[in-house]
Order: sequence, then structure tokens, then C-alpha cells
Amino acid sequence: MVNVKRSEEWLINRNIRKFYILSIIFILVSSVFPPIGIAEPLPNSHLTIVNVTATPDPAIEGDTVNICVTIQNIGSQNISADQQIIITVTIDNEPSVATSLIDTLGLLKNQQRTENLTWTAALGLTQRRLLHVTVTYLGIAEAIFEGEIRINERKTDLLFVSTPSMSGIATLGKPVTITALVKNIGKNTTQEINVSVSIDQSLVKWYIKSSGLIKGESFGVSFTWTPLTFGVHTINLSIDPKKTIIEEKKSNNYYDTTTSIIPWWNTSWHYRRIYNVTGVGNLSLSVNFTALLGSLNVVNKTFDNAGIAIIRYYTNGTLIVVNKTWFNESSAFNNRTNALGNLTWMIPGPSLYGVYFDVLENRGTRSPMTETNNLTQSGSVQASLVATQGWSPEFTHPFETYYRVNKTLLIQLSTAALAKNVTAHFFWNGHAEFNISLYTLNNLNWSNTTKKLSKIGNWTVNAIGYDDAGYQTVPLIAGFYIGQPDLVVSVLTTPDVCYVGYNTTITAHVRAFNTTVEHVNVSLLVDNAIKSTQRNLTIQKDENMTLQFLWQPATKGKHNVSVRINYIDSNPGNNKKWKWVNVEGIPDLDILNISVAPTMVNEGEPVMISTRITNRGDGNATNYTVVLYAEQNGVDNTSMRMGYNDEKNSTTISIKKNEIKYVNLTWEKTKYGKNSFHGEWAVGIKIFTTTQTPDKNTTNNYEALLHALRVIPGERNPPVLSNLEYPLTKEQGNPLYIRVKATDASGIATVVIFIKTPNQTFVNTTMTAIEDDRYEYPFNAVQLGRHNFSIKATDLSPNKNQSTITGSFEVTGDKTQPTISYCGVNPFVQLQYRQLEIRCITTDFSGIKSVEVTIRFPDDFSEIHAMSNASFDTKYVYTQAYEDVGKYVFSITVEDNRGNQKTTDEKTFWVTDNLNDTDGDGMPDNWEERYGFNPYDPNDASLDADDDGITNFMEYRQGSNPLKKLSPSSEFFERLKDNVAYLVASIIVCALIVILASYGMRRKKQ
Repeated sequence: MVNVKRSEEWLINRNIRKFYILSIIFILVSSVFPPIGIAEPLPNSHLTIVNVTATPDPAIEGDTVNICVTIQNIGSQNISADQQIIITVTIDNEPSVATSLIDTLGLLKNQQRTENLTWTAALGLTQRRLLHVTVTYLGIAEAIFEGEIRINERKTDLLFVSTPSMSGIATLGKPVTITALVKNIGKNTTQEINVSVSIDQSLVKWYIKSSGLIKGESFGVSFTWTPLTFGVHTINLSIDPKKTIIEEKKSNNYYDTTTSIIPWWNTSWHYRRIYNVTGVGNLSLSVNFTALLGSLNVVNKTFDNAGIAIIRYYTNGTLIVVNKTWFNESSAFNNRTNALGNLTWMIPGPSLYGVYFDVLENRGTRSPMTETNNLTQSGSVQASLVATQGWSPEFTHPFETYYRVNKTLLIQLSTAALAKNVTAHFFWNGHAEFNISLYTLNNLNWSNTTKKLSKIGNWTVNAIGYDDAGYQTVPLIAGFYIGQPDLVVSVLTTPDVCYVGYNTTITAHVRAFNTTVEHVNVSLLVDNAIKSTQRNLTIQKDENMTLQFLWQPATKGKHNVSVRINYIDSNPGNNKKWKWVNVEGIPDLDILNISVAPTMVNEGEPVMISTRITNRGDGNATNYTVVLYAEQNGVDNTSMRMGYNDEKNSTTISIKKNEIKYVNLTWEKTKYGKNSFHGEWAVGIKIFTTTQTPDKNTTNNYEALLHALRVIPGERNPPVLSNLEYPLTKEQGNPLYIRVKATDASGIATVVIFIKTPNQTFVNTTMTAIEDDRYEYPFNAVQLGRHNFSIKATDLSPNKNQSTITGSFEVTGDKTQPTISYCGVNPFVQLQYRQLEIRCITTDFSGIKSVEVTIRFPDDFSEIHAMSNASFDTKYVYTQAYEDVGKYVFSITVEDNRGNQKTTDEKTFWVTDNLNDTDGDGMPDNWEERYGFNPYDPNDASLDADDDGITNFMEYRQGSNPLKKLSPSSEFFERLKDNVAYLVASIIVCALIVILASYGMRRKKQ
């Protein structure tokens, strides 16, 4: 019997299974035939490096190298602004990154951007240094560039390491100390270094550092100056003022500043305005005291218009109150909001004048000004403003350069005017530590102590005062070190050998670490006995001070020579250096004979002179100089004599006591000389003696031979200069090439050109050899007018024969259009209301007068705008945001200072409301590019590329191929063919589902 209820349930379950199976089949088939409007996933973005430039090249170590990296998005999708593009630069194979940059601006596809990085040039093992540039995106290095840059060693370059400082406030009659630290950031120099200080263009003092300065080292200088006159003084510090040292640049050898020696007149007045006045008569000035108070940050206070006082400063130090003054308040005068009026006073003579003023809120007794009404401007009086100032504090208790830990420190100062309070702010290694208030009995003298200086390091105290009106003084700063200094004898230089009875120079370098140290004594010791001491030295922090001692040995033998610093510091172990020095008896060097070989030579060829020398003295001779001379002294060869003046070669020798040594010296390039001597020369040998290389008997230290050498003359024909080429006129700013042909039988040594410009400056340089015996010089034509030049050729003959050729040319005005090396826009496609930047890089010899961009909108309306040069280089930009969607056309016009103009070709950019559809035609850019359409032309949306009656836009909406004309059935089979893999997979999955379902039903029946 059949169970009806079970049959009905089975039918229901079967129908549910059918529904599931059909649903799965539909989903699989849908994957074969994708729905309309679903875009394909875009491939990953990719970046490339278009160009890398590093300037300057070659660079000098220490210079800033500008590295410009141009990158391009060559992928098929935009890089959004929230994604990082990382550019790194490494040098050679060094593991550390030299410089890097993170770009978060985004980058549209096909667009380029130039990124600017900087690197401080450093020397490597060779001059050529490898630049490795890597561009990383999404954690993957997408582009790598390798190039080279040449780094040249920096010449000697002396500069002030930091701003020179002045101790305390310059006060009439009181000495102040000006200190500075000089450093060499270039090659070593052994020349002495002169540092001078001038006051008001008059040399005051100078400091000479002997023995030069090695690279990276510094030394301190200190000058004391006592101001003797009131006024504004100019202080100038100069390194190498006579320019005897060849340096990389001289512009950093100078420091200029000014200081005012103008004492405060009265403690009841808190503010003043200083004028430098010339002439005689009456001076009238419009003054707004409310504005002056505001410039001192004194606001909403009541100006005391009855308390104005005018003081004359005499250069001899006298201060006199001017008794004829008048402050005529304006009609709108208000002593809180608009203290405006005309201030007039009598000028009996040229001087500095101080206008003192105050507010009622400040303490003090200010007598009302007795005015001379109706005082008016008269005479030939002129005034220039020096400064507007408020009162200031001054330390009255000096600071040491360092203190020991937990030292009780006294802070003591005075204020120029009656103050409300003064606070001392303490900083340790630049970090704020604590503050203390100073105490007073009269509001003028302030003091307090602190015991909180427990940290070792550099401390500064900033004292700031306040008055009742709220004025805050400029911080009064003092610096010191907590802890002990470390004094080091870094170098000790002595001769290896010296001689009894002769002065020997001992040189020591002493350095101060941590802090400047005063009252230092340094001694020279020989065999632990003090021979001399240099006392009360001041060694600046980080200075490498050179000290020299003289020692005259009394006995022969080996002696222990040392230099010791006599000062208690943090590390006594480095306060002394020593060396063994060997002291010899006095040698007696005797020249036994000399000989010449060959005795006859051709001009320019070498000749050897030999000598035999013995030592008859009491000690060994070490490093004595032997010099060869060849001379033609006298009228002719019959009156020949030796003067030992014309040196041809030299060498150093060491001869032990009773030893004989043979010495050979060569005159490398002989000369014929004067015609009256017929090529004959006197030759001589001389042994030089000094206090470092003495000799017991100098009469046998020289020997000469007359008529011993004859030189056969070489050729005397000068070089031939021909084929001179140059333009008679050349436009300013363009290189002018001067070429000449130079020939000679012996060859050409040099070809030098000498150019005299219209303003009497000169160019003197060597011309460059090119092909076919020709020489060339590119001259940069800058000055207008006539230029005269001469070219001198020197041959390779021993006689160095020369010949000269001359010419002239005219430099005319600049008529060349400006050069526009770049014109573009970033980004090329931008959203509405978002800024884009139009860029232009342009140069011109005469300078750029204006750069303008003409922009044509989508509706053909045009605008002209000036482009800005905010970076003050060759780059000009115009930044703007636009509302209208569509294509914009722009061109850039550049005009130079000579009126020459140049306009670029027209370029375009797009403003859109959708970055994925630039032209707004409803078809995405990547879909248009895939099928060869123009993503910047909205008209192609209405076209029918395959002529099947369906527009390109509808083909995109339907998901069909706009380039293939297909019937509905054909399109079905075309899709089937394109997606056969999906179809086969779907059939297999369906079959598995049916089998599994049937298997389940059979199990249920059982």
C-alpha cells in the first residue's frame, strides 16, 4: 500500500531540489555571460624613471647637490593621492640612504612628475661616485636608475663656525670681549692664518695662527675692545684679510654686526626712541606713541603725554636734557588709543637724540615736561631712526666658563628702569629645567642663588624682566658648563735631532673639550725639569691652540722632551705628551770637490754635477740641505763669477761624524743664457745652515767651478699663428668662439688668450687644443662694446719661443627670444574645484621680465594671467581651480628684459567630474583606450564604429564589442566561444549536483 502523505512530501522535496539546481545553473551560466555594465578589473599601476639629473656636476664636497628625478605612470590606472611613491637615493655601495622622498600627491596614468631631492656632496674612495635611484610603489621597487657624479675635494675653506659673540652689553669705558671660532672645512693648509677685528672700519687688533689648520679642525680667537664714544659702532671680523690663502670661497671669511653704545638716561623712564640727527635748527616729527608702545607689546595702557623727555648724547659721554621741546597733540588724540601728535625740539648740533616716554601704569617719578609752545621746524635738520627700545637688564656678577656639579650659583643683575619682577630661566643642553624669581629691595638691583645645577652639560640662563605695563625684556643670556673641562695635549712636534747650543722649536697643540677654559698654564719640560711656561692662557671650547717653545740644549745625548698642561681637569691622563730627542755636537761639513758631466750639452738637456762631502765636526749631521747653482754673473764669460743666487736643484743629506758622502745633483733643463757668455756657465755647490742645522765652520760649506759647463744653443724660431677665426660681432649672452692654428717644429707647449673687456676687466686663460693643430676658446659675451684680445703661443723648445696675434670683436645687445625648456600642466586631468598647476621653466641672458599664460575655456572664453616665480629660480607657475567641465587650451608667453618674446605651442588639460571618464561621455577612459577610442573626445560616444546600428555608448552599456558587427544569434555564439571554459566548468558542476541529488533520493527510498 502506497503512503500518500510520503509521496506528497517526496514531490515537494523534488521540486525544491529542482529549484536549487536551476538556481545554481543560472549562476554558473551568468558567469559565462556577464551582466551588462560590469567593468573588467584594471591591471596594476607601474612606474618608470624617465630622467635623473644631478647638479652641479662636478660638485665640490660640502655643496648641496640637487637631484631631480622624473617619474612616469606607464600603467593603465591612476595612482591615488593616498598611495605612497617612495624615491630613495644611495651612494656607491653604502648601506645607508643618502636622501629620500615620499610622494603622496598621486599620479595619473601616462603623466610625469619631477621630484627634487638634495644631498650634501661627500668624497668617496674615488672622484666618481655612483648614484643609485630607486622608485618604490606598494612595497615593490618598480624602477631603478644608476648614474655617476664627480665630487672634487674642497680647497682650503676657512669660515666662522658660528656667529661671533660679545660678552655682556657694550658700555662706554668698559671692556667687552669678542670671541669667534674659525674652522677649516676644506683641504689642509700650512699657511699662517690672520684674523682681524675692525671697529668702524679701523683695524683694532689681529690674531695670527701659525702652522696652518688641518681639515675639520678649528681654533678660537678672542679680542678685547673698550668703547670710548657713544653711538652705533660697526664691528667687522675678517679671516685672511690680505687674501694670501687660496680658498674655495672668500665670501664666508667675513662677519659684520653693529652695536649701540647708548646708555639709559633715567630709571623712571621705561621706553625710548633713538634718532641720529644732522644739522642745526628745530626738528619736527609726527609720532604716534600708541603705535610705538604697540611695537614693544605694550597695549591698552595710558600714555603719559606730560612725561616726554628728550636727551642729547655727546660722544664724550655727556648726557644733556633738551630744554626746548613741544608735543602738539592731534585733534583726535587719545592717550590710550591714539597718542598721535607732532614732537618738536631744538637741535643745537648733530648728535644722537633719545626721546624717552612712558605710561602712567609704570612706577617711577617723571617730572612734567616744560614745553615751548608753537615751536616749528627750522634749519637744515635731518633725522634717521636708529632704534625703538625698551629698558633692559644687565648682569652685574660675571659668570665663569664652567662650574663644578652642585655649585651654588649667584645670579645678580641690574635693570635700566624700575622693574616689577625678573625671572631667571635655566636650560640644560637646550631643554628647559627650572625657573627662579630674583629678589630686589629697590626694583633696580636683583639677585638670587640656586643649588639645582646637578646635571653635567651645557647650561644657559635667560633672565627676563617685566614692568608694570607688561613690557617683557629681550632675554639676557649667559652660558656656562657644569662639570670639569677636559684639556688635551693633542700633538707634540719636535725635531728628531737638534744640536748643542742652538735654539730648537718645540710645537704643541692644546685642545679644550666641554667648555672654554681660562687661566691655563702650559709648561715645556726636558728630562722632567721645567724649562719654560706660558701662563694665563684662555683656550676656547673645541679650539686647537698652537703653542711654541724654544729650547737650547746644553749637553749631547738623548733627552725626554714633554709638554704638560698645569690644570686640574676631568682627565689628567691626557694633559701631557713626550718624545725622545737626540742632541748632537756641532757638525763641520766640508765640500771636498765638485765635477761636471758632460761639460758640453745641448740646450734643454740635463747635466749632472757631482760633489764629495765629509763631516769633520763633533756630531752627526741630519737633514742638511745641499743646493746646486748655475750662474752667468759678470759682463761676459771672461769676467765670470759665482754669487750662489740662481738655484737649479737641491737635496737633503745626513752624514755621520768622519763620514764621506757622494752627492749628485742634476740641472734638468739647461739654457744657453746670455749671448755674451757664449753658453758658458759657472756651477757651484753650497750647504745651507740654520739654527736647526748648524755648522762649526761655514767657510768650507761652498765650492764653485768657472767655465766648467758649456750649453749649445737650441732653435730660436717662434711658433706660427695662422687661420685666426672669430666673429666681428656677437649677440650678448651667446658664446663666441675664437679659433687659431698654432704650429712649430718643436711642438706647441701652450696657447694663451688675453681678452680686455670694455669695463677694463681681463680674461687670461689657456685655449683648448682641438683637431689639426687648432686651438679654441669659447668666450661668454656679457658686456656690451668692443673687446680686444691677443693670443700668445709658446713652443716646446728649451728657449720657450713665443709669438702673438691680436684681434677685436663687438658684443651687441640681446635679440634672442627667451628659452622655454619646459611647459606643462599637473595634473593633466583634474576634478572640478580642485587646483591644478601650469608650469613653465624659462631662461634668458638678459633676465625674464614677465611670464603670462593664456587660457581658453571650453566655451571659448579666454583669460590671461601672470605666472609667479615664488622659488626665485627658472620655474614659473600658475595655480587655479575650475568649475566648468571640458577641455581647456593654454599657451605661455615669455618676455625678457630686452623686449624679446616667445610663445609656446598650445597645450590642453581637462576638468572633469569623474577621473575615470575624462571627457564625460559616459564611457570609462580605460574602455575607450581598449577599443581605440579617444578618452578626450566626447563626440565618439554617439558614433557607431562597427556600423551595426548601435552607438559606441550603447555598446558599452550592453557590454558588447563596439568593433564587431554581430547578429543576436551570432553574438550569442560569439560569447559562447569566448567563454567556453566557463561553460564546460558549469556543465561539470551541474552533472555533479544531479548525481549527488539522485544518490540522495535513492538512499531515502531505501
